[in-house]
Amino acid sequence: MQTLGERLRQVREKNGMSLTELQEKTKISARQLELIEHNDYETLGEYNTKALLTAYANIFQLDADELIEIYLEGGLINDDDSDEPMMRGSRAEQYAVLNKRRKKYRLFPIIMLTFVFVLVIGSVGYAFVKEHNRYNANSDVQKNYQVEENIEPVKEEVSSSEAPKPQPASSEEKPKMKVEVTSNSGRQIAVKATNIEGNATLKLNGNNGRCWVNVTTNGRSLYQGVIENGKNQDVQIPSGTKNVSIQLGNASALHMQLNDENIDYGQTQMKQLTVNMNLEYQS
Repeated sequence: MQTLGERLRQVREKNGMSLTELQEKTKISARQLELIEHNDYETLGEYNTKALLTAYANIFQLDADELIEIYLEGGLINDDDSDEPMMRGSRAEQYAVLNKRRKKYRLFPIIMLTFVFVLVIGSVGYAFVKEHNRYNANSDVQKNYQVEENIEPVKEEVSSSEAPKPQPASSEEKPKMKVEVTSNSGRQIAVKATNIEGNATLKLNGNNGRCWVNVTTNGRSLYQGVIENGKNQDVQIPSGTKNVSIQLGNASALHMQLNDENIDYGQTQMKQLTVNMNLEYQS
């Protein structure tokens, strides 16, 4: 560290000027000039000290405001500071150098707090976006129900013993099988099939998409799988079965028949649909 008085003395000596010569130029006594160079501010008083610093500034082309500011802050100068910051020039440049020293360590806490704030906001924002996307994904699955099971439907092979046996011709004409919808509540459709002769076969035909199907009777699964677009699947209904439940996912992509009669439940916007079918056989 170097005192302000020592720096002023160095500036004077660098310019080859004695105290006597400086006294002649400033009209200030050599005694007072000597006091300022020895940092004896108490003897001089604040008013005289500022006046002497201004005189030095005028003679040696220094910045009087900066000299006074150094004096008010204790009169100490870092050893690594040259004479340049004390030279006259652009006030903006002078204060930039001075403020750089003052603000060097003041900015660090502010920078750290800003970094922590941005980090916290970024973490909260990332968590919010991630949760929002997960919620939307779950909503889309519930809204547009489609089963994406990679299950290849297995066609049931009907053995020769189970195959419908030809009936002997009868002189009397038997009533024709009839399939009709008896009620439709949106998600639940009731279908009645009458005059079924022999065994019944449920025919599933993929149409305009893929549809998940689960066919059950009395809690027993007769078929479960995905019917692809353009694919067909026959489900054999056990002899004497009176009630069959058919659960559909993406119902509009499936066309159904019982034997050769269409099960026409009309146009539906429902993805999930349950068809409860009641079967009556010929005596």
